Amino acid sequence: MKNTTKKLLIFGSLMGLLGFHIPMQQSGLFDQILGRLTIYATKESPEKVYLHTDKDFYTRGETIWFSTYLVDGITHRASNKSNVIYVELLDSLDRVVEQRIVYADSLGVGGEMELGEQIAAGNYLLRAYTKYMLNNEDPVFFQKQLPIAIPIRPGPPATYDASGVTVTRDTTIGTTIEQLAVSFFPEGGHLVAGMTNTLGVKITGAQGNGVAIRGYIRDQENKPVAEFTTKEFGLGTVGFIPNSNTTYHATVDINGRGKTFELPEIMPSGYVLHIENKGDHLLLDIKANTVNGLVGTMLLGHLRGNLFFKHIGKSEEKDTYTIKLLTDRLDDGVAHFTLFTALGEPVCERLVFIDQPKNDAKLSVLSYKDSYVQRDRVFLNLRLKDSNEKPLAGNFSISVSSRNDSIVNGTAVPNIKSWLLLDSDLGATVQDPGYFFRAPSAERKELLNALMLTHGWRRFVWKELVQQKVSKKLLFPPEKGLMISGKTTAFKNSYKVKPAVVTLGIFDEGVYQEKKNTNAQGKFSFGPFSFQDSIKVVLDAIDPFARKKGKEKDIAIIVDPVLPKIVSKSIRKAKFPLPYARATQQADNGTTGNFTYDPDVIQLDEAVVKEKKKTRAEIINEEINSLTLHGKARNRMFIDSFPGAERASVMDVLRMIPGVEVEGRYPNQVVKIRGGINSINLSIEPMYLLDGIQVPQDVIQGMQTFGVLFVDVLTGAEASIYGVRAANGVIAVYTDRGLRFRFEQERYPGITNFSMAGFYKAREFYTPNYRTPKPEHRKPDQRTTLYWEPNMYVNGKNQRPISFYTGDRRGTFWVKLEGMTRDGRPVSTNYAFEVD
Repeated sequence: MKNTTKKLLIFGSLMGLLGFHIPMQQSGLFDQILGRLTIYATKESPEKVYLHTDKDFYTRGETIWFSTYLVDGITHRASNKSNVIYVELLDSLDRVVEQRIVYADSLGVGGEMELGEQIAAGNYLLRAYTKYMLNNEDPVFFQKQLPIAIPIRPGPPATYDASGVTVTRDTTIGTTIEQLAVSFFPEGGHLVAGMTNTLGVKITGAQGNGVAIRGYIRDQENKPVAEFTTKEFGLGTVGFIPNSNTTYHATVDINGRGKTFELPEIMPSGYVLHIENKGDHLLLDIKANTVNGLVGTMLLGHLRGNLFFKHIGKSEEKDTYTIKLLTDRLDDGVAHFTLFTALGEPVCERLVFIDQPKNDAKLSVLSYKDSYVQRDRVFLNLRLKDSNEKPLAGNFSISVSSRNDSIVNGTAVPNIKSWLLLDSDLGATVQDPGYFFRAPSAERKELLNALMLTHGWRRFVWKELVQQKVSKKLLFPPEKGLMISGKTTAFKNSYKVKPAVVTLGIFDEGVYQEKKNTNAQGKFSFGPFSFQDSIKVVLDAIDPFARKKGKEKDIAIIVDPVLPKIVSKSIRKAKFPLPYARATQQADNGTTGNFTYDPDVIQLDEAVVKEKKKTRAEIINEEINSLTLHGKARNRMFIDSFPGAERASVMDVLRMIPGVEVEGRYPNQVVKIRGGINSINLSIEPMYLLDGIQVPQDVIQGMQTFGVLFVDVLTGAEASIYGVRAANGVIAVYTDRGLRFRFEQERYPGITNFSMAGFYKAREFYTPNYRTPKPEHRKPDQRTTLYWEPNMYVNGKNQRPISFYTGDRRGTFWVKLEGMTRDGRPVSTNYAFEVD
């Protein structure tokens, strides 16, 4: 009896210990998840950049005036990381045609780009980012499309009503059934048998724009089990209960022709995370179709990285529970909910957009009158208040431009609110994200929910975040100023590292000198510096250990490029909102007016010069072929043509090139080119070239593709120019070293000097004062932008009015204000007045 009791006590103790150990282990896993989220929010938070431009399209000879906003990606307040912003204008080939480096010492910083008379007309892209953003695998830069038109010859004034401009969206008209693309996104991530599932639906046409259409979900006997309808942007939702022993498909019909689309796979067991957004609260409905499936699970919710909700599944919540979550204390933006199993595995994810009216900041524009005459003085008063009519303060930029140049109704032009609250966290969402921030309606609420269902959280992946035990060393640390960095190598072999002592000399108004030792890899860095215009830089390097041999200057100094290499793809909308012909007509109203009315301008007759112009492809090929001894290669592979290659090694890329065989694992790979002729010693190793210099195989083995431009593979007659060494073929790797410098660098042993461009100094926007007549006032005033202020502080109290003069242009003018309140709320507002 005693032995039996003793055994029972021991068994009970063991069970108690095991029962205690499981929650402890579970608690440790969840603590690790929460800890990593805290580190992300406090130390690894992203940055966001937004640009406000004075207009939305331009003509040759005009100036793009812009204001930059650099904020912390979580709090949306001024970032405390970077101070350097890169602003670029890209043409239709994604080639940078203009760039500005802006020093951000406040929330809003102005700048401008002059559009020369020779710039080609077309659809351009304005891009802004910091180097710190490049640490993300798929960075989200600010991008805005800007059409640039050519002024047409003088003639009758063209009329154009921008109020009727709307985004061109696909409908079933002109769209064939073959051009449709239909995608389904199960709420939470999976379709689970036996439970009610909601799917987000997205249907696009030939141009990638949304299609409004009706469709059906049918079972294996082709019987309809659910009907769905997409509306604006091709978005919609549909719900149904799938059976595990049944297959389903979707059908869509256009003009009597139908097409079938597959549905996601149905899981026999799993979890469903269903969320309804009721405005002032969220209803969270979590279900599992397994016994005790929710016991010990964790449901976590965060908004841009700030944790606001956590719930651990209780013993009485075995397979279902519902929670009402109030949203009155949450900021606006994309909330990210994730359900973790008791073992810490993320199994369901769901995005919800929080839009609390109490968070709204209202910026009002008040004027003494709504209509003005030509060259009249305009006074505008600004009032910034919260939802309770209490004064607020913030930084804003303001532009006043012709309505024809500032398209505001139903367009793809982003504003600061749609960018910071939607696209900056999700990437490109829809053609007109501002649609979701206009007057509230049931349809907009429904479509915003569908938008959340059809997008995933892209700032981080939970599995990667949790597995990251320590913070990664940043490839691109935040920039506080301009840096002068590089490495030292042997002068005749730039791939042989040579540590040295480097002295920096800057010759500006005075002389600045600084001396540093390189690290073991020969790398050095000076800065940060903050200067404008250009400076003269001299770098001197010596090898103190080679002084006795008289070779202390046998060193090459290779300076890093100032401009970063961008590997992220640009985002271009399928259709631009403003028809290009109308943009060209509008250009006639402004620029050509100078020819018609200005007596000091002489218009010359048209002269036509005919010459065969090289295409962009021909120019690029000529430049690249000039880098190689062998000229043009039949088998040439560009690194950026391989998705994901920017984070691979050169050996990984060689595996993807036809005719090249790579066997083994690092560092013992064996490379063979099919078609090569084995040498007399039966070696199969090809010849390796790096920027035209023969190198051993291990140099190529250790190379990453960052900085590599292209790889040529040569065989046969092509390789013969390199002699018998190339009997087994040639693998020639070429980097883009020196192609992205903003200076001309002269190289001598142990010394280099160059001119380095500093931060761009923006010009002041000119506004005429017609109060006192002047001789220059006799000239016509056809300005399309009447007023521009890139950094204006609004304090909410006793704000001085804005004052400027109208010109000779008549019609509707738009006042557009954008900016941030001090507590991180984005604000965008418009006001219109007439000039008769």
